[in-house]
Amino acid sequence: MKNKKHATIIVKEKSITLAKGAITMVTNAKVKILSKKWGKPKKEVYEGNPLYDGLDGYTTYIWKKGKTTIKYIIPVDKTFCGLRKRIDIHSSDKNLKIFGIKIGMKQKKAEKIEKKPGDYAPYYECENGKVSYVYCTVNL
Repeated sequence: MKNKKHATIIVKEKSITLAKGAITMVTNAKVKILSKKWGKPKKEVYEGNPLYDGLDGYTTYIWKKGKTTIKYIIPVDKTFCGLRKRIDIHSSDKNLKIFGIKIGMKQKKAEKIEKKPGDYAPYYECENGKVSYVYCTVNL
């Protein structure tokens, strides 16, 4: 039985779908879209180094629910600091599915699936031959 507290997250290349309401974001992710499903985020602002006039600064919006953390990072000037606008997802929630890799899936099956997305493949950890943790970055 699925835990109804958490929305399922499905990530495919440059889109993220938060199941139950099927919110899909493609390159134009918005804080308010995530906020509809995940509530008000914690906002952290790094003003940047004064030597660089703050051009290396960024704003991070953070949502946490259960065993899942979503970070939406927006740089002040991506050409200057090298950061790109992106979404980071860290989770060990059993409702999570990123590029077909699910928490609790057998490691051998995850290894086969991992080859399909190539550069977009998520990072995952296994315990006792099963996926226990998944991390993924989606550049927008």
